[in-house]
Amino acid sequence: MTITGRPEDPDRRTRLAIVPDAPSVPPATEPARPATSRERAAAAERWAEKERRAARQRDDDGHLDLRLEASARKQHRSSAQEDRSRSARRTLPESEPRWDVRSRREGRPRSAAGLFGQPDRVAAWAVGMGLVLLLLAATTSRAATSFAHVDLGARPLHSGMSGRDVRELQRVLRMAPVTGFFGSKTRDRVKSFERHAGLPADGVVGPDVRAALVHYKMRAYGASYFGPGLFGQHTACGEILSHRLLGVAHRTLPCGSVVTLAYGDRFITVRVVDRGPYVHGRDFDLTWATAQALAYASADPVAATY
Repeated sequence: MTITGRPEDPDRRTRLAIVPDAPSVPPATEPARPATSRERAAAAERWAEKERRAARQRDDDGHLDLRLEASARKQHRSSAQEDRSRSARRTLPESEPRWDVRSRREGRPRSAAGLFGQPDRVAAWAVGMGLVLLLLAATTSRAATSFAHVDLGARPLHSGMSGRDVRELQRVLRMAPVTGFFGSKTRDRVKSFERHAGLPADGVVGPDVRAALVHYKMRAYGASYFGPGLFGQHTACGEILSHRLLGVAHRTLPCGSVVTLAYGDRFITVRVVDRGPYVHGRDFDLTWATAQALAYASADPVAATY
């Protein structure tokens, strides 16, 4: 309440009137906002200057009390270092997760954006392209060197091929080991044989080379075939004779021995599955399936190696 005097009568007497105070309106305040790094640095500098001034006042001994000044400098340095470290950190929007990943070598915190930056994307792209090229090379190499389940004579052979027919070629050439892959050793052996047979040494096994293999590397044997009327019976080597059983019968070769046969331009490699034949002048008895594979339908001699 405020008491004011106002002249009302001729005697200039003062009559007191009680006048209520006007309602005070609080000043409008703006919403508090966080202080920036510059404002914090300025406030720290002002506080440090104030402390330095107080420290320079002389005490009772007439000496300067420098303890407060040292404390002020220490507080200023810590505040400045904190501001620099905060400004150096890379921040992410609030919607993105913040990862504190420390490097093993440097020991510095890195954000998620630093993990997958431009250099990492380039490296990932390079790795992806390398994998694609590797898969293409592997596919091409597999297509070129895929193992073919065909017998010798079904296709021309050359370096880089593989299959059952390559194994038969290596057996006829008496190579060891028999790998089924037409590599540099097989190519050199084929060229040597071609020169021996008077053929062009190109390292390709075609009809002329196959005919020369039969003439120079295999022997002719008397033969016959058996099977019809005997299907379902057990052979001397423990096999069940059927129209699908590939093999030959021989009087002395151990059961399971591998024999490569040739008739015409066809070759096949089979095992000894039975004993026989017991007819004079015959060395091999072919099963029905073996005779069909060679297109053998008479008592003509066959070429063989084992």
